[in-house]
Amino acid sequence: MRRIQTGLLVAICVCAGCVTPVNHIDASRDTLFFDFRPYTNQGFLFTPSAYSGEYEAIGLVRFVMWPEAFRERVRSTRIYAWRTESIRSEEAIEHAYRQALEIGADALIHFDIRAVNRTEHGASLNGIEVSGFAIKRR
Repeated sequence: MRRIQTGLLVAICVCAGCVTPVNHIDASRDTLFFDFRPYTNQGFLFTPSAYSGEYEAIGLVRFVMWPEAFRERVRSTRIYAWRTESIRSEEAIEHAYRQALEIGADALIHFDIRAVNRTEHGASLNGIEVSGFAIKRR
């Protein structure tokens, strides 16, 4: 047993030495843009701010979209890993729009959209949380 442990330790040390260390990561830019014009053209308002005009308060809209995940066998191994589907921010915005329309709102003020994470059964899931205050402008 001692011999197996020693051999395993040597194998790990040898393999660890094979990995080239990373000494530099290039600069990058990430741009995020949501196009609200299709909703604006239909008379709907999304805003992260308050609304200064008169309005009727309808309610709070908040939801989180989570992707589907599948536990799959890694090719040519006995190892299983989670593969998650991607979800798009545009889907979350469209869902918020539909939810607001269903309750009679024509605007979502204090609108916020953010990435959220959770772990379920060992799978790391990346979701999208959307919230806002639904109003009917007068």
